[in-house]
Amino acid sequence: MSKLFHRGLEYFRKSWNNEYEFEQFIFSRITEIFPHLDCYKFKVDIYSDEHDRIMRADLLLVDKNYSTYSVVEVELITDTISHVKKQAEVFSSANYNMKMVESLCQNNPQIDSVRLLDLFTYQRPEVLILLNDNRISEKWKEVCVDDNVFLGFLEVYSADSRESIYHYSGYIPSEVTGVIVSGKKSKLMNNLIIEYPNLVDSDSEQHVQIIDNGTLVTIFKQGEILFPENVCSVYTKQPGSRFILKRGLDEQHFQLEWIAADDSNG
Repeated sequence: MSKLFHRGLEYFRKSWNNEYEFEQFIFSRITEIFPHLDCYKFKVDIYSDEHDRIMRADLLLVDKNYSTYSVVEVELITDTISHVKKQAEVFSSANYNMKMVESLCQNNPQIDSVRLLDLFTYQRPEVLILLNDNRISEKWKEVCVDDNVFLGFLEVYSADSRESIYHYSGYIPSEVTGVIVSGKKSKLMNNLIIEYPNLVDSDSEQHVQIIDNGTLVTIFKQGEILFPENVCSVYTKQPGSRFILKRGLDEQHFQLEWIAADDSNG
């Protein structure tokens, strides 16, 4: 739609002079749209070994508990689709590293650099291509080069002497809540692979305390992998068996509960 009515006034779709102007508007509003995320400007070189290419994104969205992150590329629908597709390929397959964390922390000292690096190291990002209009051609869907790339639309409307209003549609980055973490037993050895490793905090020696069938078990955590240090039910379960970790009431340990076995690769 090219116009809408709000509180008795007629608002018209805003025309952007350039992509930077649109990006600045997004940056000023994006935490209103996604209140569970923090937003940072992300003007760093992002390199993909797979595509042997360097690209620069615009923004970075990070879940407040450092469980997920999304690389955001801001575009106008008049931009070149083939170029945006190349950007999406790089952002989805790149390695995110300490140099990027240091760059972000220079202007954002509130960032927990240790947790962000852990997130970058062990988890793929979501990639959000954020457009100014949802009236797109089918060709724009080609930028979703894999199941980790999504389209979002922030349509802005303005009226004379009135503050602009906006409407967001499309993909909403995932929100991880609670203290339940799922995972599966590896097929390679007796260790556990967990989803959202940043939800499982460890002590200074990288140890996590887990209650397994009533017994306190010490687990060594390295990124998304948990290595048992004692004989426990990890050794009796079939590879691929799924489990959940629940935070205990005393906040000092996790409760291990096995669910089922599957044929997932590990």
